Amino acid sequence: NPANHTCDTVAGTLTPEWAARFGLPEGVLVGVGNIDAHSGAVGAGVGYKTVVLNLGTSACYMAVMPAEKMGERLIEGIFGQVDDSIVPGMVGFEAGLSAFGDVYAWFKRLLCYPLRDVLSQTELVDAPTRDRLVEETGDKLMDALTEAAAALPQRVDAPQATDWLNGRRSPFADSSLTGTLTGLNLSTSASEIYYAFAEATAFATKHILDHMRDNGVRIDRLIGVGGIAQKSPFVMQLLADTTGMRIDVSDCKQAGAMGAVVHAATIAGLYPSVTEAQQALCAPASRSYVPDVSRQAVLNERYTRYRAVGAFTERLKNNR
Repeated sequence: NPANHTCDTVAGTLTPEWAARFGLPEGVLVGVGNIDAHSGAVGAGVGYKTVVLNLGTSACYMAVMPAEKMGERLIEGIFGQVDDSIVPGMVGFEAGLSAFGDVYAWFKRLLCYPLRDVLSQTELVDAPTRDRLVEETGDKLMDALTEAAAALPQRVDAPQATDWLNGRRSPFADSSLTGTLTGLNLSTSASEIYYAFAEATAFATKHILDHMRDNGVRIDRLIGVGGIAQKSPFVMQLLADTTGMRIDVSDCKQAGAMGAVVHAATIAGLYPSVTEAQQALCAPASRSYVPDVSRQAVLNERYTRYRAVGAFTERLKNNR
């Protein structure tokens, strides 16, 4: 019975050997193991109608639905749908992007390559100094690019990107797909290209959420966790504008660890269920990003173009 093996279930007790290593008493309860993004979703407060966006180098979007509301329906094209996989008693859904922050990191490496290459050819600085200079310059460059990208006027015909630099995870996984960049001319700036790729990750998020919603998953609230949620107001505002939903950022910087705490507290009998442990332990939002409705008309047009470019890319790949 799968319900006997959820993460609020005792798997056994700490062995004498490990109790001695940890300096803990023998007999400490050990729960069933968990997956990082699943635990982060629980630690952020995932629940019926609340989707958690784990935003880091990649992205995992976690949702749950009561089993009786899903029936026998299976959602095609997402990364996983498993009974009791996130919250016991619920059907868990996982989707996401195989590259999220990695897309921004790639662009940073691309722009910093000449600096790294030039410094590697000189004997003026040693390798550690070179690496430090490249990293510091790259950070300042990305800060300046982000500020410039956030200030760009909206244009339907601005450069357009797709985000599949590491393939597509969902909807409908295809690791052979590659990213694209269109609409360039001699006046295109670096900030416009950066915006196009950031926008593409936001459009991919909208596509995933719309796909889950179209297949019966109720989505009333979004909670963001992970490095991007904590560090990039520009990306978070773009996500809110693109999805048309407010995004609350959890005040917990270690949501995965908090998920383990929630399960441990339930196993220890401090709370009767994971849901009640979440209500007592999960941190409130530290800040929220509200959609700017004045931007949504242009974003909707650009989203249509994003989907069209993506469909064309798939056709090209299939015709090779």
